[in-house]
Amino acid sequence: GKKVQLCGLAQYGNLVGVSIGYTITASISLVAIGKANCFHGKGHGAKCTASNYPYMGAFGGLQILLSQIPNFHKLSFLSIIAAVYVQPFFQFVESKCNKKWPESNFINKEYSLKIPLLGKFRVNHFRLVWRTNYVILTTFIAMIFPFFNSILGLLGALAFWPLTVYFPVAMHIAQTKVKKYSGRWLALNLLVLVCLIVSALAAVGSIVGLINNVKKYKPFESID
Repeated sequence: GKKVQLCGLAQYGNLVGVSIGYTITASISLVAIGKANCFHGKGHGAKCTASNYPYMGAFGGLQILLSQIPNFHKLSFLSIIAAVYVQPFFQFVESKCNKKWPESNFINKEYSLKIPLLGKFRVNHFRLVWRTNYVILTTFIAMIFPFFNSILGLLGALAFWPLTVYFPVAMHIAQTKVKKYSGRWLALNLLVLVCLIVSALAAVGSIVGLINNVKKYKPFESID
């Protein structure tokens, strides 16, 4: 029903947001490491500056390569660079397209490619185009909006209450048939209300942060 669709929309929206946020966070972390090395070598009085954008581009390029690996979410080491995060979204889009256009070779046909030292590698034209463009788009958004983590905080605040609190509690009440207005029912609904207030306050804080960031925003400007 509509509640399931709402859950899916919130979940996939979070996954897309996280993939953008990780690009920003990874670049900031790498810049911080570079600055730390610079200060260590030249002293704390040295002017050590670096741009986030080369690191964002490099991170995006790496993600393009990794995203082409079929079922790459099963490779545990990739979790180190957050490549597993968007895999459910990839699979959702690709499964929808497979069902809608089952006769399309572009979408469904797999090709075998031999790579020296690595063996055979399965290539799909749709996967190649779709995933590559997705990574390019998310990397571009990360470059345009270096304060996107504030947006991600807002998305998290908005999604936390329905996904983590409201729907699980509602399902628990329905499955266990908790009697309406009983002590347990009141306690669970009080929990839902408290978490709603906390989420609302977090959302307000994220909005304030966004407003402050927008006021001093300059496109393609690195942030510390």
